[in-house]
Amino acid sequence: MSLPFPGNCDIVVGCDHHLSIVGIQRADGNIAVTYKDQNGDDDYAFAIADSYVPRSLVQRFVTVTGTVEAGAGTEHSNVNASGAVAITGFRIGYAPVPIGGTPTPTLPDNHILRFSYQLPDRGVDVAFHDTGPSTKWEYQLNFARFE
Repeated sequence: MSLPFPGNCDIVVGCDHHLSIVGIQRADGNIAVTYKDQNGDDDYAFAIADSYVPRSLVQRFVTVTGTVEAGAGTEHSNVNASGAVAITGFRIGYAPVPIGGTPTPTLPDNHILRFSYQLPDRGVDVAFHDTGPSTKWEYQLNFARFE
């Protein structure tokens, strides 16, 4: 017996929906998880390991934003990330590429190969690679520096 699945969907691999945004961020004392694809009808699961750190131990909170082009693959922001740091949230989302001078809401069918955030002492490194050399992804990374 087989069940009908729309378009290019099947029971093993699901559907090939185009990713728009993924993120985990603190908001008003809660943790907000965002996962959005082009049509917003897919279930998803997540697990978060969280810990409490007294505010008196946090030297400062830092937010880094930018755009990374998938063809280039990496972006570096010069911020002080030395010492003990902890990521407190992140968000990365597709930035529509202008076609003929007009932004398009259509997401390309590019397959994500990897994305990562790293915090070396000299800043923040964001790496993103997908199969489309002209796509752009906007990112936000939040982290805390400890005393």
